[in-house]
Amino acid sequence: MSTMMFDTALPVIFMVVFGSMFKFGPDKGSPRPIAVYAAPGDARGAAIEKSLGEGFVADPRPSADDVRHAVATGGRVAGLVVPAIGPIELVIDLAGPVQVRGPVQGALTAAVMRALAPPIPMPALVEAKSPPGIAKPLDDISSFQVTVPGNAVLFGFFLSMTVAMTFASERRSGTWRRLLAAPVPRWKALVGTLVPYFVIGCVQLAFLFGLGALVFGMQVAGSVLGLVALSLAVVLCAVCLGLLFASIGGTEKQIGSTAPVVLLVM
Repeated sequence: MSTMMFDTALPVIFMVVFGSMFKFGPDKGSPRPIAVYAAPGDARGAAIEKSLGEGFVADPRPSADDVRHAVATGGRVAGLVVPAIGPIELVIDLAGPVQVRGPVQGALTAAVMRALAPPIPMPALVEAKSPPGIAKPLDDISSFQVTVPGNAVLFGFFLSMTVAMTFASERRSGTWRRLLAAPVPRWKALVGTLVPYFVIGCVQLAFLFGLGALVFGMQVAGSVLGLVALSLAVVLCAVCLGLLFASIGGTEKQIGSTAPVVLLVM
């Protein structure tokens, strides 16, 4: 009974604690601010600010030197200076890695060209699309999306130690020897001993996942049947691992000293 309380209540406590402390989920990001200076009365500055797109947002500066200073000190990844006469200056660290500098430089150059090029109606030459097979990220998820399944699997594997302790205790007390002497095939005796723990493990995972979905707002993004099949496989692995512990572990003391380390790694 105490083991069942441990395997059920403790993961709930861990879910609440870690779910309240951490934040997970896809980071959709926010527009990167770009320092922009335009000469007073120059309409090109306003047009460029509007054409920056969803990846950037204009950060107006009072002077061109202020734009250069913001980029030089690392406050802004890049800047645009729109002088009264002459070409527009793209302020960026040209010594930076091309993997970082290239996309920003190309996107800002395209934004300037869109803003200043004459409006000529043309069909779109490039259209961005997500390839098939990429699922849309879940909206409004919390850290419980990670802590619920993580702790459910973690404490689900502690069933292995319970199985191993049971076999070690029955072997020490002679119960298992008397069971083998009964007119029952060994595989039936073995399965009859393991099935109750398999059912307990399934009930435990069902309770934890149900609690996570109903109370903590965990969402199942994929197939529910797939989750059920995977949960059954996890419980089966935990039970079989417990049988392995029992076969090589020896006494309860030996199992209790080595099994937890293996379980935490698994």
